[in-house]
Parts: sequence; C-alpha cells; structure tokens
Amino acid sequence: MSRPLITTIRENDDAVGFLAWPGDFDLDRGDHVEAVHLASGAALEGFAGDGAGGTYFFCGNGAE
Repeated sequence: MSRPLITTIRENDDAVGFLAWPGDFDLDRGDHVEAVHLASGAALEGFAGDGAGGTYFFCGNGAE
C-alpha cells in the first residue's frame, strides 16, 4: 500500500520549504476561518492554507 502524498511531503523539509516559498502553501494552517460544506454533504478536511487566508481541503471520504 502506498503512503499518502501529504505524509511524504510533511516529512521532507525541502519539499515543505519549497511549497512555503514560492508556493505560499502552509501545512501548519489547515483550519478554515468559517464553517464550509459541500452541497453533496461529502466531508471536507482542511490540510493547508495560503497567505491570503485560503484553505486547501481534501474533499470526500478517504482524504487523498
């Protein structure tokens, strides 16, 4: 079974650094400011954020 990509990235300091700059992708900010949901009712799991206050989500069951 393969490992989740996000786990592999979190364990690689060079990848985390590159995504932070110039990518503006912060793995330490997965909480969204307000409640959000999908119209389908599928699960949302925040896992990263950006400098403008946006959040990256895994959508649906099973995360990645």
